[in-house]
Amino acid sequence: MPGEHSRRTGPATIRSAVYHRTRDSIEAHLTIVLAALAVSRWIEAATGWSIRRFARTARRYRTIQIQADDHIITAADPLPEDLRDAIDAISSTRGVRTSLAEVRSRRWRAP
Repeated sequence: MPGEHSRRTGPATIRSAVYHRTRDSIEAHLTIVLAALAVSRWIEAATGWSIRRFARTARRYRTIQIQADDHIITAADPLPEDLRDAIDAISSTRGVRTSLAEVRSRRWRAP
């Protein structure tokens, strides 16, 4: 019937579709925010710097790689000593890298 289709796609159906999209986007946003918070806390703990200081200092330095035939040319400003030390502290932090098996074994299990 011609009117049957319009009854099936009424306001309740449209609202539920918007709700699902909204909920998914909210959950995705919260996941990204919590991941960024975890990374920033890890950087602060490894370097002893605030995340603001680290971001402002590191933002100024970039590396560019240019490929010409088989050759790759890298152009970069030299990093200041304190930033190099901070990056070394981040990359040498042990105990942060965990395997999926370790994460699964640490999960809370109901008694």
